[in-house]
Amino acid sequence: VAIIRAREKVRKEDRFTMRKLIDQYTLDKNQPPESLDDLVQAGYLRGGLPVDTFTGSNQTWQVDIEEGPFSPEQNIPGAVDVHSGSNAQSLEGTPYSSW
Repeated sequence: VAIIRAREKVRKEDRFTMRKLIDQYTLDKNQPPESLDDLVQAGYLRGGLPVDTFTGSNQTWQVDIEEGPFSPEQNIPGAVDVHSGSNAQSLEGTPYSSW
């Protein structure tokens, strides 16, 4: 159980960091990233995408794309949130994909 809790903690921290960087990218560039790879290419995630601790891959993150008014004259679709690609259940009983 201690190992699972540690993995869950790392996943929450990674997700929090990616959400923060999506917001920072959007503010800096005046448009949202089209994908998580945009964060890597622009240097926001210097070490690359973090590995999802339960899928074992950095390619399983699910990105929420929304079209929104990011400036008065722009409605650009882009990343607004990120979730785990795992369908497993957390220790608290919720699916990791809802985190």
